[in-house]
Amino acid sequence: MEWLEVKIVTDTEELEVLNNYIHELGIGGVVIEDPSTIESYIEDNKWDAYSEQLLDLSENIVVKCYLPMDNQVFDTLSAIKTFVQLHCEKTDESKVTTSQLSESDWENHWKQYFKPVEVAPNLIIKPPWESYEPKSKAVVVELDPGQAFGTGTHPTTAMCLNKITELIKTDDKVLDVGCGSGVLSITAAKHGAHDVIGLDVDSTAIRVAKQNLKLNNCENIKFIRGSLDDLDTLRADLVIVNIIADVILSILPNISRYIKEDGHLVLSGIILPRQKEVVESLNKNGYTIKDIDTDGDWVCITAQRWSDV
Repeated sequence: MEWLEVKIVTDTEELEVLNNYIHELGIGGVVIEDPSTIESYIEDNKWDAYSEQLLDLSENIVVKCYLPMDNQVFDTLSAIKTFVQLHCEKTDESKVTTSQLSESDWENHWKQYFKPVEVAPNLIIKPPWESYEPKSKAVVVELDPGQAFGTGTHPTTAMCLNKITELIKTDDKVLDVGCGSGVLSITAAKHGAHDVIGLDVDSTAIRVAKQNLKLNNCENIKFIRGSLDDLDTLRADLVIVNIIADVILSILPNISRYIKEDGHLVLSGIILPRQKEVVESLNKNGYTIKDIDTDGDWVCITAQRWSDV
């Protein structure tokens, strides 16, 4: 298959609205090249090997998405360009560029960003094509993100992974909303969660998550395509939502029926300017804020449900 790589130069303020629109178009795979994140991984020696091409990144954030070269590709590209021109004040149409890739070029291109990395204390995310000798106490999650991406290295996901290692207790029930590649669900299971449900509206994400489930030999995870309304009765000890602020705000009024009293809710994918809105909604809907973590311009909020609401 041939692919069209679409590159959009943007910044943190415009990233959320742009990423949201791309997902609304039904595009499963999005790569975010954030130079600050890549620089920190190199400086902190979290990558022991990397392509020299990564040192040539611009100072701006670059969003990349990949479109199959079918009869809809140019309509989709036109929609992206129009949206950028109309809605992204700091991103004009001239900053949308494209290039055509073969299947092998596409795979080799994005794999350069994915090396074994310790994303939380004693938690290693490792792609299956890389060799790695873990420390004796390390938990290794084997992950092939495929078109769902979600490698665990982006700050939003890394902060969630840290919270999972802190909060999970043996036999906990976990709900992962917007599970993507399944990295959060699998990590929860490997840290003792008894029942884990990963939920995503994207069929590609569910397919990739199920493949990663096989790589990690976890039997206590169920991946479901759909939304919260598609779930049967469920009361989880921990609910994780790593999406974007708009989606988080839309589901907060209803999510309490899926979380136990005194259960924890971890919200990520939030940019700093949206933090206040999310905190206010949590307070309004019966949650106590326990922690607010930040990494650059990204926020992860941990809250606890205190009563039936």
